[in-house]
Amino acid sequence: MANFGKFTQLALESKIAAINDILDYLDDNEIKHREVFLDLLQVVFATFVNLDQRTLSDDMGFSYGRVRSWARGQSAPHPVLFETIVNWVKKALFAKRKELRLMLAV
Repeated sequence: MANFGKFTQLALESKIAAINDILDYLDDNEIKHREVFLDLLQVVFATFVNLDQRTLSDDMGFSYGRVRSWARGQSAPHPVLFETIVNWVKKALFAKRKELRLMLAV
């Protein structure tokens, strides 16, 4: 196990647990409402998980400014795009969880 301080270890374990909870929710629920979609983006980009907004914009062909406005809750894409964006978020969360687990295992 990595030589982290106790609080760093607790924080990493909490992030992994949160990612697991988010992925479970996304597996069990379809995101249909703007408020739920924007809450998801705020959590994964800003509040807790810190996924990269620029990566989403590059991967999906959206402008960075547009993705940033979604992450801030200022606007939202058309609901037809929710599923595609949520699938990207899920893949990014799987990768982030793997990265965090590797950090703990070192």
